[in-house]
Amino acid sequence: MIRLWRAVAWLAMLVVGVCVASATTSTGAAAEDARNVFEVHRVKVDVTSATAAAAKDLALAEAEVRAFETLFDRLAPSRQRASLGKVPPAQIQGATRSFWVTEEKVSPVRYLATLNYAFRADRVRAIARERGVPLITQISPRVLVVPVYEAGDGQRLLWEDENPWRRAWASLTADGLVPIVVPAHGSAGTGLGDANQAAAGDSSQLAALASRLGVFEVLVAVASPTGAAATRTLNVTLKRKPSFAPQSETTVTVRREANESDDDHFARAALVTLSTLEDEWKVANLVQEGGNTIAAVDVAVGDLAAWLAVQPRLEKLPTVDRVDALLFTRDRVRVNIYHTGTPAELSARLERAGFSIISSGSVWLVRPAQGQGQRTTSGRT
Repeated sequence: MIRLWRAVAWLAMLVVGVCVASATTSTGAAAEDARNVFEVHRVKVDVTSATAAAAKDLALAEAEVRAFETLFDRLAPSRQRASLGKVPPAQIQGATRSFWVTEEKVSPVRYLATLNYAFRADRVRAIARERGVPLITQISPRVLVVPVYEAGDGQRLLWEDENPWRRAWASLTADGLVPIVVPAHGSAGTGLGDANQAAAGDSSQLAALASRLGVFEVLVAVASPTGAAATRTLNVTLKRKPSFAPQSETTVTVRREANESDDDHFARAALVTLSTLEDEWKVANLVQEGGNTIAAVDVAVGDLAAWLAVQPRLEKLPTVDRVDALLFTRDRVRVNIYHTGTPAELSARLERAGFSIISSGSVWLVRPAQGQGQRTTSGRT
């Protein structure tokens, strides 16, 4: 049944050839594979001191610490994040590779700026190990978010201009580990239907949609307000397929804060919901019990038959427990390889089995030797 679903997914991609970008709006600045997860952008500072030079020195020190903390918010699961504690500024400075300024204003006693930081991956990992904080650097494939708003009196909104929930998601800057795309206004051609159909979408419909649009997961986020306007609570029900979470439905509740505008409340609810997704992704990609780790790999294959020939070769490698296919495209398959040992040991096993490896950030590109994608080898190395 699993292989049948994979075959259907692949054929849907080849026949339909739908480009997600034509029907959706991306909230990330770059494709997930091209991003550097050890860079933190748009850190804003506003510091006043006795002189402009003193204000600038204080602002740069503050921004560096905040950028470092933001980095750990991004890469560490929330439950383990508290174990980091306060890292000395000198140690943070040693982990900083570079920084650059995109906006800057200076007065005789004030310094305002927007700064960006690039951190050294090896130093950051060393700090995390010292404090027992696991880091997840693997970026999820894209998730399509379908924001449905229950406006009251049985009315649901999706494509309508007055849907504040869709506007909140479309305005998010998603620079964490879960890149999202949001349907553009008037994207009914995606096959999502109206708000009622989207909210009632069953698992098989969502899985088919994910396959047709070439995304890892479709997330239907239904926001229902309760209570008076001043103290309104947004109850967000998340339905997704396929899912990296242990359960396919989750509920997130976000209460309106004092003096918070409607738009700010919806924006914060969208951000809290996205943070929930990111934490689920991080937990799913932690080192598994028994010493298993997960390697993100793109396997270059020409068609479905080639993948079905390569898959058992990967599964039969020593130290490999299982291989999960996550995403099919026209010329490759994104997989998670669950294995024991180090990445270097897995790389050596793959090379001895006839695969070539190109490292691209947190994801390897693995190519079978010429002609090997069509047959299965039974021997172990």
